[in-house]
Amino acid sequence: MRVILLILFILLIAELVVFAFFLQKRNTKYDAIFVAKLHDKMIEYFHYPYPNIFNEFEKLFVKYKLTENLKLVDEGEKFAEVLVSIFIYCAFAAFILLGVLLQTCRDCLKVCRGVFSLIFLTICFGSMVTYLVESIMTKYKVNLSDNQIYMYDSEFNKEIKEKLNMMFERKIYMLVFSIFLTLSVIAQITLIIIDIILFKKKKNIMNNINNTQPQIAANQESERELNHQNNGNADIQVHIRQNIANTEEVPVKNN
Repeated sequence: MRVILLILFILLIAELVVFAFFLQKRNTKYDAIFVAKLHDKMIEYFHYPYPNIFNEFEKLFVKYKLTENLKLVDEGEKFAEVLVSIFIYCAFAAFILLGVLLQTCRDCLKVCRGVFSLIFLTICFGSMVTYLVESIMTKYKVNLSDNQIYMYDSEFNKEIKEKLNMMFERKIYMLVFSIFLTLSVIAQITLIIIDIILFKKKKNIMNNINNTQPQIAANQESERELNHQNNGNADIQVHIRQNIANTEEVPVKNN
């Protein structure tokens, strides 16, 4: 197996694993139950949900929904996000797999093989750049003071802190994963371009060798014919010399 092809497959496996974790972290934002619990706590403690405080939490997590069966709604939203993530993952896996698998056969499709691989990987690169921008723009904290955040009993304050820490970790993971995915796709595109260039150089060398061999063979055949002709001429010259010598040796009779 070619070294470049081996590296491409290693990056491929790493990308599929990392992208799955990225999508999983991306979906941890949706927590309607916690937002509803925060709303109820505000009503309990202050008889009114402060808009400036509550809106910050809604921006970080999800909009508050007034419904009797909140758990069902929350699970439905999460399930919908999982389905979307599965579709995105399958599309990414299909493009990245095609981009790499086309490189397994150097003699197949010739130029089209490299072109299609680069097209598929460029689509993946565009998607990863989009996710990188999303990760950079992702909100991970509430723009509130500690006094505005932790206004409740110690147990609920602890839960709020855990949720905020979770969102901070979510942003870090999304950033690291998206940076890795973007760089790895760039590396794959670069490796494929290098592989195409090396293949073309090798092909040109082989064509030159194939074109040179018949010429060498023709030259060798010409040399053999010339040697044969020279040998024939040499034999004729030797024969002539012998005839001349024999003629000179014959005695001349006197009348």
